[in-house]
Amino acid sequence: MQIDAAFDGREKAPALPFHVAPLGVAVSASPPAEDERHAPAIRSTGIRPIPTDWQQLNIHDCSRASSAETLRWAHSQLIHDKEVAIKSRLLTAAIAAAISLWSAPANGAFTTLLNVPPEEIPPGAVFGADTQVNLHQGATAHTGDVIHLGDVNAPAENVQLNLLGGSAWAVDAWTGSQLNVNSGSVNAANLLGGRGTMSGGYVRIWTLFAEGRLEMTGGVAAEIDTAGNVDAPGPDAAYFVMSGGQVGVLDATGNVSIHGGAVDNMVFRGAGFVELTGGAIGDDFEVGGVVVGAFPDDPTREIVDGSEGRVLVRGGSIGQRMLLRDGRTLDYSGGVIGDALQAREGSHVNIRGSHFLIDGAEPIWPADRKLILTRRDVALTGLLADGQPFRFDLNSQPGHGDYFSPDATVTIVRVPEPRTDVAAILLMLGFIAKKPTLRSRRQCQRPITT
Repeated sequence: MQIDAAFDGREKAPALPFHVAPLGVAVSASPPAEDERHAPAIRSTGIRPIPTDWQQLNIHDCSRASSAETLRWAHSQLIHDKEVAIKSRLLTAAIAAAISLWSAPANGAFTTLLNVPPEEIPPGAVFGADTQVNLHQGATAHTGDVIHLGDVNAPAENVQLNLLGGSAWAVDAWTGSQLNVNSGSVNAANLLGGRGTMSGGYVRIWTLFAEGRLEMTGGVAAEIDTAGNVDAPGPDAAYFVMSGGQVGVLDATGNVSIHGGAVDNMVFRGAGFVELTGGAIGDDFEVGGVVVGAFPDDPTREIVDGSEGRVLVRGGSIGQRMLLRDGRTLDYSGGVIGDALQAREGSHVNIRGSHFLIDGAEPIWPADRKLILTRRDVALTGLLADGQPFRFDLNSQPGHGDYFSPDATVTIVRVPEPRTDVAAILLMLGFIAKKPTLRSRRQCQRPITT
């Protein structure tokens, strides 16, 4: 077989009257016989051999190149093959090093391993560094017993408790430790700077203190409380991330990201953020906490606690009667928010979308500017940035339906429009129909009256 094409983008080689083998295969001066073509390849050192007897090249029979050109090409081919061999050896060494590192003990290796049962945990046990505890089916919780993953004066670096079945009364996970709930049940799980994961099972209450972090992909938590700042975002705020499972009550002062799963009831008191890209938050979602009873002459008067906090809704759904208090901000660009949104005085609502209409008329303003809506008792419709149609009734008085205080700030921001044909249909649906609610998971729409 003659080679007329270049290898790997190199200059086109002159035709040669001998068989050129793949890398690492011996070369014969003539093509292999039919019965040899499927024989196992003969491995070499990684460099394609070049015949030392140049007569084997039969240079004078090459009609497309002179002998000098052929020799130059053969020499360049040899250099290239040496480079390939060097790279191959370096790659082999790197792989060997990686295998060596992989087989060596990792930094997270445990020096103490406890499996319950058959082993037992003594009451009030404190587990120090490099310890793993596995609770299996049959592990029984005793009222008042607390499992300590580290402690105030005990290092908790690389301490892990895996709940694989059975039950625990209470677990304190200090900084450097991790609590993983896969099945079984825990009465109280306290993350005191530690980390937690939940993929199954049941926890009556998770409490996330400063710098605690919980990631939930499954299971059921009756209540989750998180710590954070109410006056300004802080780096030590707890963080709850949810992509699956179910939460009964989420009382969050720390930051929250929800990408899936369902939260039945939620209050956000913090100065940080809540991000919703998927999943669902139920009815009566409160943004901003209050203090009641501070005035003896008016024991029912509410005082808003803190002055910041932002909710970013890019997907998912929120049920009816979402409440925004003074200083809180809603950034709305996708997903569904149910009926009767309450934007109290001092709150901020920013809507990102296109095809905005106010009582059916298109507002005119520069494309590169935001538009603050001061009108009330009108209908605002359009398409959100994700193409979802929306409608808010900017009622100036609380009662039935949406409420937007005259002292609330409502801003609309144009973004690139969805496809024109789809946008027209969605816009029409959004104008003639009110927003679906969380209770209607199929996102059905009901007629409204104007």
